[in-house]
Amino acid sequence: TLGFSTGGNERMRIDSSGRLGLGTSSPDVLLELKAAEPYIQFTDTAASSGYSRIMGTANNALVIGADEANNVSGSYVAFNVDASERLRINSSGNVGIGTSSPSTPLHIKGAADSYLILQTGTTDGNDGILFHNSAGAQKGVILFDTDNDYMLFSTNNTERMRIDSSGRLLLGTTTEGVSGGDQ
Repeated sequence: TLGFSTGGNERMRIDSSGRLGLGTSSPDVLLELKAAEPYIQFTDTAASSGYSRIMGTANNALVIGADEANNVSGSYVAFNVDASERLRINSSGNVGIGTSSPSTPLHIKGAADSYLILQTGTTDGNDGILFHNSAGAQKGVILFDTDNDYMLFSTNNTERMRIDSSGRLLLGTTTEGVSGGDQ
């Protein structure tokens, strides 16, 4: 092993397997940082201010930040795959998938067609979009029941319309042919 010390304390070690430990004398992986809140900071010396960092927190959360403390306008975090940007979170908190300038909290742009897929984890699960007000109360739903093959629409927590598995549009009822229901 090769150890580096300052002030009589070992600060860094390269073990016989080539693993580098900072803050630990027995690294388990190729590069291990061990501290109360370890982080890696990248500073652009050509810029007047600003940095990016990757940081682990005390509760094992991973934080990736761009110009985090300096509030630099226009900062973002991007994820690239195969040398192309695939996802971006801009300084407003908007998430863009397929776009580098998201204009809403979630902005998805396809190369041609664009689909949002909701997939249940069980055969009798439901897929849906829930609409909540600012207090978190559910106010509307678009739901597809995957085991009974129907789609429903609700407002004010009341079902208003259903398209059943036969493609019939039901208004004011959930059963086809019900007296008093609008069909």
